[in-house]
Amino acid sequence: MRWRLPTSCWRGWLNSRDRDSADVQVSITRNYGETGNDKAMKLIKKLLFATAAVVALVWFAMGRREAMVVGIAVLLTTGRDAVCIVGVGFYAEPRVACSR
Repeated sequence: MRWRLPTSCWRGWLNSRDRDSADVQVSITRNYGETGNDKAMKLIKKLLFATAAVVALVWFAMGRREAMVVGIAVLLTTGRDAVCIVGVGFYAEPRVACSR
């Protein structure tokens, strides 16, 4: 995977006299992809738990067939949304800090 430096980092290097110096350090300060993935997994677990709770409640209140309809509807809607999000290409790149 290639990381791109923000424009604000390299623009200053191109205009400086010592752009070939070896004392430039680059470090990843925030990885929004990793933290976003952790939060998404946590959200999916909570969503599955809530779906199971609603299906169980409907099962006890209305019956098995109605519970299956609710469960399938929620899962199909969630799956459709996930496919649309992946299709659009939402993702997060890490932040890069530049220092000399």
